[in-house]
Amino acid sequence: MSIRRLSLEADVDSSSLRFDYGADPNNMQTFDRDNILGCKCDPGYEGYDCSKRSCPRGDDPVTTNQVDEIQALKCTATGGVFRLQYRTSTSTDIPFNARVSALRHILKTSFGFEDPVVTYSSGTQACTAPASPANIITVTFPVDHGDIPP
Repeated sequence: MSIRRLSLEADVDSSSLRFDYGADPNNMQTFDRDNILGCKCDPGYEGYDCSKRSCPRGDDPVTTNQVDEIQALKCTATGGVFRLQYRTSTSTDIPFNARVSALRHILKTSFGFEDPVVTYSSGTQACTAPASPANIITVTFPVDHGDIPP
């Protein structure tokens, strides 16, 4: 995609950076906005052509007393699908009745998270019917430490 398009999809330090490279067509510094091409890699990949797997990042595994990030959400539904968003990426469709293993797989493949721990407070599927006890989906990130945006 063009460098102009890449600038609109930039993601820096967990917040979306909206910058339109070449917004002013008369700026001689950015005349090349639609001629220079680059790649926006999927989570877990990097390099000029996105062919390199990213190395694990984050906290040194031998340190102690770190705090794992925990996110919780509630899903009430009797059918359909839902999606989760992290930074500028959106997950694939998650069925309302997704089991823990399926949701964990979607988190890993959609966002590149290393070993997220998924638990349900009630039942074996992500969403519960409105009249049923609420199911709280808890996701713990044992490798991605620190505050992760909801």
